[in-house]
Amino acid sequence: MKTIKIDNTTYRAFQKLKEFVEFIGNLDFIKQEEKDLIPYMLRIIENLNDPDKYQIANITLDIMDYDLQSKHVQRSGVYWRTWGLYMEKDSIELIAASYIDDIPPHDIDMNYFYQEDSFSLTEKLYKPITDINYFDAFVKDAKKYKKYTTDYLKELQIDISV
Repeated sequence: MKTIKIDNTTYRAFQKLKEFVEFIGNLDFIKQEEKDLIPYMLRIIENLNDPDKYQIANITLDIMDYDLQSKHVQRSGVYWRTWGLYMEKDSIELIAASYIDDIPPHDIDMNYFYQEDSFSLTEKLYKPITDINYFDAFVKDAKKYKKYTTDYLKELQIDISV
């Protein structure tokens, strides 16, 4: 199925995600090969209103607690915090979430930002975004990623594929 041309307000809302991409590109711990992909990611977002130039790509910022995730320890809590933008074949998906192992202890603050959206790029399922500021909270939360780090949830990882 071919992607459709998105409307102007939806396009302008998605352009705000360039700030997320640029932020990741400027992090100190980004590897050079990933940093080199930032201009491509920006160009893909810039070209979202041209179905012929649409490309599959993704970019994520993750904080991991590998010991908890792999169950090498007895404690429980948040083992993964992620912010991701996934440009799939027929959709664009966005997620900001924390993943928890079992019931978190009382001393872990679980008031975290959460957003999960899937935007179809097919004519039959397309629903426009009506608020140009739709992604502002997502970008703002990603920029505050350090507030989610703990003594254990501290391994930072970036993944970019174009």
